[in-house]
Amino acid sequence: MRTCYYNEECRNTIDSVVHEDNALIYFGEKSKIGIKSCIFEDVYGYRGFRTKRGSEIYIENCVFFDNYYEGGFFSFGTNDETKYGKYQINDSEFIKVRSPYGGIVNIEEIGIHSDINCKFFRCYFERNSADFHGGIIYSLFNRTNRYITFENCTFHENFAKHGDIFYGFTQQYEPIIRYNLEELKEIDGAFVTNPVRLEFTEESPQSLILSSGDTIPNNIQCYFVDDYDNVINTQDLGSVDVTPINDIIFFSLEVDDSYNVGIVGSSRSFCWNGLCTFPAVKSKSLSYLLLKI
Repeated sequence: MRTCYYNEECRNTIDSVVHEDNALIYFGEKSKIGIKSCIFEDVYGYRGFRTKRGSEIYIENCVFFDNYYEGGFFSFGTNDETKYGKYQINDSEFIKVRSPYGGIVNIEEIGIHSDINCKFFRCYFERNSADFHGGIIYSLFNRTNRYITFENCTFHENFAKHGDIFYGFTQQYEPIIRYNLEELKEIDGAFVTNPVRLEFTEESPQSLILSSGDTIPNNIQCYFVDDYDNVINTQDLGSVDVTPINDIIFFSLEVDDSYNVGIVGSSRSFCWNGLCTFPAVKSKSLSYLLLKI
């Protein structure tokens, strides 16, 4: 099955907005729908559902196999009137469902009192994947645990470049996963967040004293660590030509005493192959620059 997002014939017959943001199923306001004992196989589209406010969707004993959704299967965000709804999914299987971000759930900004909820009970997730972040869940929202729940669910061989199960802002707002959360956290790379601190390599000097005109050594390197103590490794992003700009970490060197200290040269750089290398700038000061790492 190909929705209009992957069907060139639609371009000449429907509005371009519908073409670019279509879904497997569309529900209007205050809809109440039950989907039971269905198989959705080989479906390619932008989203699984477009759902407006007040809608309730119950899915039971269904199989979603070999699907691809550009915007995520369940997509939530109060900035779009079709990203609302309350979902309850029981005893269903999600196998080989793929997306660039969030193979199953993709969350944008959600208001505090939003009409949004998604609960999974006794569901099975196998070989779902995201091209970049969040094999199961990708969240740009800092209260994911208020809206997303997994209870007595099984996760097997799901994958993403960052966060095989979950990718989000912080550990504090991870989704509610009952009965096997700690077991899942033992899987290397299953839960990943944005970087929360940086640490310097053992080979890098821990402090430097630079006089005016001195150049910072080119062997100062650091790496980023997330809220689960994972090292944020950028070496698997691919080449610079194909990596989304939002997935590259940029940084700059700055001083906190601009009256007496300055930096000469380009102070900006980026991280690659898992490491961030300081740019080779010169110090410009009335006395000296003390650099502590």
